[in-house]
Amino acid sequence: MIKRIIILVFIITIATFGFAQNKPLLTKIGEMVYCLDNSEFSIGGISIGQSKTDILKLLGSPDSTWINEGPSETHFYKNTRIEYNYKDKISFISTSDKKFETPSGIHTGQSKAVIFKILGLKPDALPSIKYENHFVNCDYEVYFYLLFDENLSLIGLEIGNDLP
Repeated sequence: MIKRIIILVFIITIATFGFAQNKPLLTKIGEMVYCLDNSEFSIGGISIGQSKTDILKLLGSPDSTWINEGPSETHFYKNTRIEYNYKDKISFISTSDKKFETPSGIHTGQSKAVIFKILGLKPDALPSIKYENHFVNCDYEVYFYLLFDENLSLIGLEIGNDLP
């Protein structure tokens, strides 16, 4: 009897874990309009609102720095740009580096078809300019931008809190 209970608990646990892993990344909010789950608004573990101190610990000193108006600051790393607001919190992330990926595994070098499959969409499900797609989080506070080359291969990822 105890063996059956343990097996039943194991099956329920596996089923629950499996369903949790298949949470949809997009929510349809209108005709051909989707918002992206907040869990995806991170690239390589770097998210909007993180502190400059956290990023310096994670990535080290930038290759170069640019002081902007506002005041704000931009740090440049190989193939990656991070902008900080006046509170030294990240307001923008851009990368073309394959080692930086989203929590679901989206990274540069992937085809648009592969990315749309990860997102749970058919390749023609969204209207887009041929070489770009962008999504917002469901609170319309942050955008997620995908940039493709002429072969529809992802060449850039951007996350920012100023909608384009």
